[in-house]
Amino acid sequence: MNNTRRLLSTTIRAQGGARVCMLCNVAQVRWKSGGRRRSHVPMAVPPERLEWSQFDSLDKKQPRVEFAGLPELDSANEKVLKVLSLEFGTRVDLEKAKVLEYGKQLQRHPNDFDSPEMKVVQMTVHLRTLQEHYARIFRQDRKIVGAIRKLMERRHEQLEYLRLYRYESYAKILKIFDLKHKLPPLQRRRRSPLIDAVSDMRIRSFAEARRIKFEEEDRIQQLAQLKQQLKQQLIQDEQQQVAQASQ
Repeated sequence: MNNTRRLLSTTIRAQGGARVCMLCNVAQVRWKSGGRRRSHVPMAVPPERLEWSQFDSLDKKQPRVEFAGLPELDSANEKVLKVLSLEFGTRVDLEKAKVLEYGKQLQRHPNDFDSPEMKVVQMTVHLRTLQEHYARIFRQDRKIVGAIRKLMERRHEQLEYLRLYRYESYAKILKIFDLKHKLPPLQRRRRSPLIDAVSDMRIRSFAEARRIKFEEEDRIQQLAQLKQQLKQQLIQDEQQQVAQASQ
């Protein structure tokens, strides 16, 4: 192994500001930054992730999800119950308990764990756990930033599906989790001076057409009122003539 390292070290020489390997004949260019990695840009996290945790509302004395409802727990010792409770549970156990707590309000049936509503619940609970870990423990974790963004994209797809096909569940999820779902734009286009000029011309032509239409309607309405007034005046004149002739 040492001989191989010495051979590789002797076969690499500097040429023109680049390192060239004699074995594979590949130039290894040195970057201007000196080979340093980019500094980590911190991700924005909701401030409530630092103030309180989503697991604070859980009863830590209740048994874990795997042991809930077992008849052996009725006759178990207090120490056994404490070990099997959420107090000694892991983060996964706390997430399962929180998902079940929210699932009681959104499940279609007692065994529903794969519907879009439950998927959104699971992703939201896990997403908030990752945000708490990132905000409180490890702000330099690069991998968790990518995991959070991918999870948010997947949740956005599920929310979009619920908004189109099950709007009641969609509105209920937004209310329970206090989420703000940003709707996609109606259209996407590139901005350019020509497009702006054409759109401005269309807006002005549309406004001019509406103005002409309203003026025409106003003129027709005034003519109709004038005809009605003339008709009433003629009727009054005829009535006066008939009254004078009868006298």
